[in-house]
Amino acid sequence: ISMLIPLVYTVVKKTAEMPAFFASAIIVMCAGELFLHIGKEHPDRMKVMEGAAFMFGGSAVLAVCGMLPYLLSGNLSPVDSFFESVSNLTTTGITFFSQDSPYSLRFWGGIISWLGGLCFVMILVTILPQVVGGFGLTISREQNLMFSPVLGRMRRMAGQAAMVYLAMTAFTTLLYYLADLGPIDSLLAAMLTLSTNGGSQQMGFIVRNSVALEMAAIIAMLIAS
Repeated sequence: ISMLIPLVYTVVKKTAEMPAFFASAIIVMCAGELFLHIGKEHPDRMKVMEGAAFMFGGSAVLAVCGMLPYLLSGNLSPVDSFFESVSNLTTTGITFFSQDSPYSLRFWGGIISWLGGLCFVMILVTILPQVVGGFGLTISREQNLMFSPVLGRMRRMAGQAAMVYLAMTAFTTLLYYLADLGPIDSLLAAMLTLSTNGGSQQMGFIVRNSVALEMAAIIAMLIAS
């Protein structure tokens, strides 16, 4: 679904990246259906180590999916595309793109960063409390053998965390909009800031030289922290 947002943008703006996003969306949807079919028969039980392997493997799959628009658009090489995707997903902040790069690809990077930040929040409020004691290294035998009884509570906590994250995103977007950024630019800036990815190079803060924009960014960064 997240890939459909920049796809719609490229269709409306008729940019050169439209075929790349269309092909990427088709590939990702087909891969998703394949994984759903493979995992349909898996029991609703998961050990801690299986959960850890799932998170690691899921992150790798997300990184590969995220690199497709960069690669298929011809803007980055395979290695650079994967690097850009991983950097955004992990909210590292290192990027090959600048303010002059294709906007749809920069916006896609903002979406990946936002999703990466959301994934971190999900892990922080759901999985970590179940497998560690106060960020220690204690894993009980019961937790190692049976992870599934807490899934219901984890789902509720994940839903609550997602709602808070969405509310923070909306508020941060409004801050940037009131600081005289356009609607789409405000959303991109909010996603980059809230995920702690940065993105000042992409947003051109130095070129804009706006006190209102800098104050909005300061408030947004404090919220993100």
